[in-house]
Amino acid sequence: MKDHEKLAQIITQFLIAPNTKSAFDPFFQLSHQICKRYLAHLKRRGFILSDSHITDEHSPENLTYDILGYFMASKSDQPFYIIFRYFERQGITDFEKTDPLIVFDHYLRLLKGFIHQQLTKLNRQEDPQKENLKRRFKEILNEK
Repeated sequence: MKDHEKLAQIITQFLIAPNTKSAFDPFFQLSHQICKRYLAHLKRRGFILSDSHITDEHSPENLTYDILGYFMASKSDQPFYIIFRYFERQGITDFEKTDPLIVFDHYLRLLKGFIHQQLTKLNRQEDPQKENLKRRFKEILNEK
């Protein structure tokens, strides 16, 4: 079995039985590694991750856990609702019959997109005055 197939199998097993420890633990470890490596990739490319993101409160490790905490959030009626709603929108609900590599591909898109979304929110929280100025300039330019 190739590496991608093993990783795809971990994700598929979790999606089939998300509330079992034997499925969740490897899934969380995999998600943690993907998130951590993707944040490092973004930092190397100079994307969004400024030094202001890396403080004692938001070390790269803490930032990874913060992102995954939101990503894997549950509601009372649905565990891991962000993940499962995404797959529902994609028309993937029977994980046992779906090719694990397709599931893996979709999962990577979802997680990386979510990371970008959270970093954008973090940027806005760090400098709300700058965001307000940008918004006002856009409003002024659109008035003409």
